[in-house]
Amino acid sequence: MEKKMVDFFKNFLSQSNWEDENIPAQARSLFTSICLIARIDADTSLCDRLLKMSYLWLPEKTIPYADYENFMLEFIV
Repeated sequence: MEKKMVDFFKNFLSQSNWEDENIPAQARSLFTSICLIARIDADTSLCDRLLKMSYLWLPEKTIPYADYENFMLEFIV
């Protein structure tokens, strides 16, 4: 199940523009869901790896990584 969700998350990010109105909130919801279902805690190597991979999936890096990380972790910290 988690693999399918990660694949969906990857496709979502790679086909989206971070600057679009609802994309950041939707991406954070997907990331949070994956973490909750897979029991991935913040400040773990698995969480860090998922964050770094997902940042690379963004077609354009219009947000600095540190801001992306803080935004995505808001609901699991």
